Amino acid sequence: MMDSETDQLCVTKSFSSRSTDAGVGTIIGNSGDERKLRIFSIAGQCMLERTAQEMQSYNHVSDLIHMLCQTTGMKPCRLVLLDGRVRLQPSQGFKALWPPLDDFELQVIVVPGPSLDLGHELTLKCAEFLTVQRLGPLRLAVRFQCGKLLETIQEEVTLNHRVTLSVPSCFRQVHMTSAETADASDADGVVELHLESFFDDVMSTCFRELKMHYSLMTLDFWVTGEFHSHLGGCKRQQCCHGADLQGLVRTTLVLCLYWLSDLFSTASSLWLVVMMLTGNVTGLLPLLFSLWLPGLAFSWRFHFYIHGRTCRGFCKSEFCVARWLCGMQPAGLIIASVVLPAYFAYKMILLILHLCDVSAYEPPFPLNPDMFALYEIYMRDVRLLGDVPRSVILLCLLLFSNTALPQAKLHPALVGSMLALLLARLPHRSRMRHEAWRYFDHIIMEEEDLNEPN
Repeated sequence: MMDSETDQLCVTKSFSSRSTDAGVGTIIGNSGDERKLRIFSIAGQCMLERTAQEMQSYNHVSDLIHMLCQTTGMKPCRLVLLDGRVRLQPSQGFKALWPPLDDFELQVIVVPGPSLDLGHELTLKCAEFLTVQRLGPLRLAVRFQCGKLLETIQEEVTLNHRVTLSVPSCFRQVHMTSAETADASDADGVVELHLESFFDDVMSTCFRELKMHYSLMTLDFWVTGEFHSHLGGCKRQQCCHGADLQGLVRTTLVLCLYWLSDLFSTASSLWLVVMMLTGNVTGLLPLLFSLWLPGLAFSWRFHFYIHGRTCRGFCKSEFCVARWLCGMQPAGLIIASVVLPAYFAYKMILLILHLCDVSAYEPPFPLNPDMFALYEIYMRDVRLLGDVPRSVILLCLLLFSNTALPQAKLHPALVGSMLALLLARLPHRSRMRHEAWRYFDHIIMEEEDLNEPN
């Protein structure tokens, strides 16, 4: 290595990392034979300590380098001694630099060997993914072919591998888990990922198996020398495809059950409204209000959040009750609550067909987290402000009203509303709704606040 290159390397290192504890710092006022020579590493570790009496027969820097080689086992060409920031030449005498009454402290650095000159790139064979195996709900085993160093060098090196699992890009929060192995001697390596932290975030209940299929795996391979110096590396990436097929089918069936119950509740209520319109039956206005009210609550909440979570008034902004009542926004929300689940279910069925080798087409991530979160929040308003009052109205019509409409036509709407309310109370659906609210509050609306002009 050229002197200029080594000096450039030395400048980047700090000479002030030594400990100031007793026995390590410079001792002032020692007698001649009690003076000590100490040589420190960059990390502050004392590599060599000798008294002035022990150093009487040594005169040159090369003698100190030879002592360090015997202690550390390194080659002399890789050791450089510094006095402050000045490099000492091997042929230089060191006793002229030793203060007459003080200890003498030097620093040693390890430079790359002749085959690892600055700017030289190692020839590597990158590690490659082999198989991914799901060991349990929260464990994943990744088997890979270890990377190799395809050239012989003088320096002792360590081959390192790390597998990182990160969430799909459609989630706007960075979340990942990783496992690392070093100095793999076998042709194949295996790391086991523990997924407790990977699933401990918003929307993990809704998308657990989907995350395991679409998450991105990164296999990093790098070579490190002594003192953890980075000598080179490369990486490979691929989708995880670690979802359990049975778990994915179960998730699809559960979500479809929720969506069909929501669809049945909305469709039966709309059908009853049509029947009442054609039969001129009392109770029509309360039923229409139970269909319209959830859209009003959802729209007003979104308006409240998008304006810094402050109430600006109904008529002092673009949101106005009169415009909302005359517009198509409530009808649009009702249509969206039917179309979105159907589209999500279609994409998930396509994914299952692909995993069963029925179809070669692999759809992108089936669910849009933003749309899914907004859908769950809207359906929460539908449960509280739609199904609850509608169930009360229908029970009153069945028990106390002598309406001309046959009671049998009231039963589907009542059953649909009661079934939707019961399913909404299930622990899994309740947690989905809670995670959807967190995603809406902490991710969607936080970005809206950042994009809002001051």
